[in-house]
Amino acid sequence: MLNGPVRRQRGTASDRWLPIAGAALAICGGLLLVFGYARLVPPCVFRRFTGFLCPGCGTGRMIIALSRFDLVTALRMNVFAFVALPVVAYALLREGLSAWGIAELPWPKLDARWGWILLGGVIAYWVLRNVAVWPLTLLAPL
Repeated sequence: MLNGPVRRQRGTASDRWLPIAGAALAICGGLLLVFGYARLVPPCVFRRFTGFLCPGCGTGRMIIALSRFDLVTALRMNVFAFVALPVVAYALLREGLSAWGIAELPWPKLDARWGWILLGGVIAYWVLRNVAVWPLTLLAPL
């Protein structure tokens, strides 16, 4: 059993570069979409084989709409990803700053049930956006 506060150790070199690599990959993918290389993005395999939308369908077009500051269209493309994007960006920033020993940004204390709630939310969003009844049809990308 540990006595006193638990200190977070500085990560290894690979741990320090992982958040930066993730952010760089996301930025490069976003730039490819913004500058007209959307045709290079592979189609959704789930939708191709089943005909149903996955939770990520419309995310690429959401990024393109955000790059044009068209918030309404971005929200219509994928509302779940639109809401999750700032949280993911903050988490990447937090992990990167922490791994490099620059700063420790706050993070809420969450227990394991929040993971199950998030998983349930993704599954519910996945199912509801495939129901062909108004207003649920608004969850499908334009």
